Amino acid sequence: MGLSVVVSTKQRDEEYVRHLKSTSGLKDIEIIIYENPGKYSLTELYNKGLKEAKNNNIVFCHDDLIIETRGWAKKLLKVKYNNPDYGILGIAGTTELPENGMWWTNWAKMMGSVWHTHEGRTWQSKYSGVFKNEILDAILVDGLFFLVDRDLIKKKFDDYFKGFHFYEIDFCVSNWLEGVKIGVNFEVKVIHKSVGMVNDEWHKNRFLFVGKHFTSLPLKQQGELKFNTIKSIKNNKVKVGVVVNSAFEEDDIKKHIEDNCTYNNIVWLDRPEDEECDLYVFFNETAPLNDIITEFVKIYTRTNNCGIITARTHLEDNSIVANGIDLIAKDGQLVINKNSLGSFYNFGGGYKTNTVGSQGYVMGLSKRALKTIRDIGTDITNPASGFLIGLNLIKSGYVNVHSEESCSRLLDEYEELRDNPDLGHVNQLLGTYDYKRFIKNIQNEQQK
Repeated sequence: MGLSVVVSTKQRDEEYVRHLKSTSGLKDIEIIIYENPGKYSLTELYNKGLKEAKNNNIVFCHDDLIIETRGWAKKLLKVKYNNPDYGILGIAGTTELPENGMWWTNWAKMMGSVWHTHEGRTWQSKYSGVFKNEILDAILVDGLFFLVDRDLIKKKFDDYFKGFHFYEIDFCVSNWLEGVKIGVNFEVKVIHKSVGMVNDEWHKNRFLFVGKHFTSLPLKQQGELKFNTIKSIKNNKVKVGVVVNSAFEEDDIKKHIEDNCTYNNIVWLDRPEDEECDLYVFFNETAPLNDIITEFVKIYTRTNNCGIITARTHLEDNSIVANGIDLIAKDGQLVINKNSLGSFYNFGGGYKTNTVGSQGYVMGLSKRALKTIRDIGTDITNPASGFLIGLNLIKSGYVNVHSEESCSRLLDEYEELRDNPDLGHVNQLLGTYDYKRFIKNIQNEQQK
């Protein structure tokens, strides 16, 4: 399995050719450089590349990239070999395309990452977690670097699009609508030596694109539900009280817990005051998808002065409804930031300490933290109270932990329980407490 690379550039740069070859990891990689001082559109030259390349797997890329991954071509071909049914693979893309054709409108639905360097500064535009050795299905991918399997695509580049914009958007969408599989992979790190800009040509081609596909737009690709198996532990000294709060689905939630839980020192409680335990875990209209109880026990035993422990929670459509909440100071104002809301893949696994908390769909509370909350009088059975519980516990000196590794699903019937903490309530709760110092302390902890 070989690889060809097609590049359009104003003037051939032998140093760039050497860079592509030396980093590729392939001795016989084919580099096709089309010198183009503006005479041809990218669609014309890319169609020429589709014809002239000696290999069926062809990478189309910009002429101003730094490829950081050594052996990138070998790794990309391995991904393709293990996933032969994908016709187009990129490093960034989306599962949603709105009617206006602007694919970055909803960042929550974007995947992958792109690095940029410009005017002495280098930064990463990160749209999701990193899923090594996996491909995430997409509607389209970014045109700065993408692989095409010539044998699988159904449509070529449409030379109706002149210049250098929307060539890849139309190419991907036209093929996706014909059933070609498109995906984002995470094996190649690329630094783009420029930033994306829109101009009159971009707007003109966007109008052309929307006109061409208006009967199909908007487009949506169903996201997958991603979670890991949590390793069991031998130590079962921590006594866990499990409380299920559900109007109609208590038995179903309990079955999910039993099917996923390997920890063998739990007691079922109607209320936490029924029996003294070291750790209490509450499932509020929410079913676990992996062994949340075991993960919470691990976190509890590792965390001094443990406060609230929360889990990543998804809706029936697999999008995230809860993945931690942060308080940030913006323009002198307090702002609530719900992490990853609406995304399929914007999480990284593991856990974060000293976050404010999360929505309380699944909550773990130590015995001492529970007593503190009872003394304050916060309702622990209401998912909307999770954020306020976390805020109160941090004020009281506890360490809160949000576990992205722990995964659950909010029951479809109860999606209306999605909470929206009121800033007025939060400000009232903070009172004279120095929230700027509070936020700074949290940020310092997260940077350690």
